[in-house]
Amino acid sequence: MKKHRRHIIAIVVTALISVTLYAARTNSDRLSLLQPLLEYNHPFSPDTPVDSIIAWEKLLEPELQKEQQYPLLFQINLLTVQALITEGNISLAINQANQMYQKAREMDYPLGIALALHAIGNTYLSSSTPQVAIKSYKEALEIIQKLPHANQYIKTILSQFILTKLNYHQMTDIEDNIRELESVINKDTNPQDDFHLVYCQAFYRIQMHHLPEALNYIRQTEQISRQHQYPYFHLMIKYLYSRYYTESKEYTQALTTLDELLSHTKAANSYRSLQVLKDRAHILTLMGNSKEACEAYEIFNTYKDSLDAMNYIRQINELHTLYQIDKNELDNLNRQKTILYWSWFTILFIV
Repeated sequence: MKKHRRHIIAIVVTALISVTLYAARTNSDRLSLLQPLLEYNHPFSPDTPVDSIIAWEKLLEPELQKEQQYPLLFQINLLTVQALITEGNISLAINQANQMYQKAREMDYPLGIALALHAIGNTYLSSSTPQVAIKSYKEALEIIQKLPHANQYIKTILSQFILTKLNYHQMTDIEDNIRELESVINKDTNPQDDFHLVYCQAFYRIQMHHLPEALNYIRQTEQISRQHQYPYFHLMIKYLYSRYYTESKEYTQALTTLDELLSHTKAANSYRSLQVLKDRAHILTLMGNSKEACEAYEIFNTYKDSLDAMNYIRQINELHTLYQIDKNELDNLNRQKTILYWSWFTILFIV
């Protein structure tokens, strides 16, 4: 009889441990998949699509809040804002960024405020207001540069700041900005950071029409990408080549490169496709193909309208997802309580 009791107790305890470990392991796995995105400034990966980022944030936030892992929490919040933008959920992204900012202000948490300003800048950029986005990035930098041990965050914000200025031909102090990025990156030994620095240098040379130097830097980004094979690097290089070919008036090659890029971004119904489609229409205009350019602009507008419509559908789906997550968590909690109750009941009955 005692032998059977021990077996039953062992089974019950094992069940309890399994339930606890399963929950912990799941969150641990999520964090391990998100960590490279945070560390290397990638908005997504094949293992971590944008849908997963959005859903996982809701599951991870209570635990990170409880454990007071605020730097990680705000980084994941920022990543989620970018994921929402990528999916076309601009309204939800704006709400998320504002919630980040309010939460950081209430906590009087400078790092959180800076990351929230970065997120707000991203939402402005996605809403075609680059000047305000640049101001948000600058304000974020001014805050974060005063904080100790903040190089990781400075690199991320400064890279975005530089690329946004370059993309919209805001060249004031751009050389100083690139030198600052180089100085910050030289303090660390992370080879992936070199990619963002070399990318900024290549983009700057393209905008200044220093094309031989630009091509040299583009080839350096390719070399880094071969050593660290992240899909996002590949897409960034494709876009850089399209700008290089456009500036060097190799318009046919630029169109081919943009079409290759579209095959990746459009399949994901991404807002990133809009910039590519717009660039494509612009190149056709430069080539003097007025009819094709008009058709390309029509495709751009139609696709933009379809993404805007999908945005509202996704917002509704997001509400359903949040409800389902809350319901599942409540069900899991009740299930664990039931297991715990019957475990103690069984143990007391046997003993």
